[in-house]
Amino acid sequence: MDKKHKKEMLEDFRGLKLEELQSQKTKIQEDLTLMRFKNKSGQLDDLGAYRRTKKAYARLQSVIQEKVSAE
Repeated sequence: MDKKHKKEMLEDFRGLKLEELQSQKTKIQEDLTLMRFKNKSGQLDDLGAYRRTKKAYARLQSVIQEKVSAE
């Protein structure tokens, strides 16, 4: 994930439709899986990127839940 500020990221996520959020969620899950594998094998250079991606995933989950609750 990019180094975006929390507010910018939330605004971007809230501007997307639910289907787009679901596809974004799948992409982030794939990224996290790859990063976990690289971390365990010692190939992940930027542990901060892994942490940022985990936080972005949590924010995305929150926005998805907001949209589902609103419907």
